[in-house]
Amino acid sequence: MKILAILLRRHCVNDLGKFNCVSCLLNTESNATEFDTFKTYRREFKEILHRTQPHLVVMETCSITGWVHDLCVEQDYPVLVADPSQEAWRWKNVKRKTEGMTSLGCKFPRFRLK
Repeated sequence: MKILAILLRRHCVNDLGKFNCVSCLLNTESNATEFDTFKTYRREFKEILHRTQPHLVVMETCSITGWVHDLCVEQDYPVLVADPSQEAWRWKNVKRKTEGMTSLGCKFPRFRLK
């Protein structure tokens, strides 16, 4: 199964409303990943979708999610949209805060794994 995760973010304040995107194509059978950056234009989104042929497209909510979702549905790709502003996504509700952990231990010496 190929999953295309798209990060839609405003690049900077002086960007005049244009967005830069990052996409990550994950092949769940081989765990291979492929990253790409592109401008948020309808034509470039269609090219990414056509080139990668994902089984699922995943993205966060933002101001342009609506037309990106519609484009994916129009091209017959299933879409999941995550809303990180909901209560379940809040940092205070996370039971195990492990973002500093690496596979060999921890970035911070005082939190060494034993």
